Amino acid sequence: DVCLAALLEVCAATLPNAPVSDPTFAAFSEYIASTISSMINDLFFDEFEWKFVAVCPFLAPFMPESDATALCSTLLSRCFKEAMPKDVAEDDDDEGEDLCNCEFSLGYGAKILLNNTRLHLKRGMRYGVCGYNGCGKSTLMRAIANGQV
Repeated sequence: DVCLAALLEVCAATLPNAPVSDPTFAAFSEYIASTISSMINDLFFDEFEWKFVAVCPFLAPFMPESDATALCSTLLSRCFKEAMPKDVAEDDDDEGEDLCNCEFSLGYGAKILLNNTRLHLKRGMRYGVCGYNGCGKSTLMRAIANGQV
């Protein structure tokens, strides 16, 4: 699991004396990784929630609060940096008129479907939209058709 590996790497870098070989610590680490994986998937990076709900309470039996807080801060910044979209090189050399070259967010009700998403469409090109049921394909197409994107 990527989150577990990140947690253990940050733990080893931040606290070399952390009890990573302890089976109880390993179980707690797996739980923390599962929790932060869900938070990352939802792009939920609230520092208070990460520190005092998802991570530090489960590290408390193994280390002082200051060490757990430092570990959590490092882990949060690393996960935030890796989860956020990377800058994309411009593809200006493609032929065709730009129909849309924008960054937008799209939601349906209280659910965020696309957050800070870049869309670049050119006249004469063909595009497809793929995704599982309920992920927002039709909502995206309606937004494009209505000129909301």
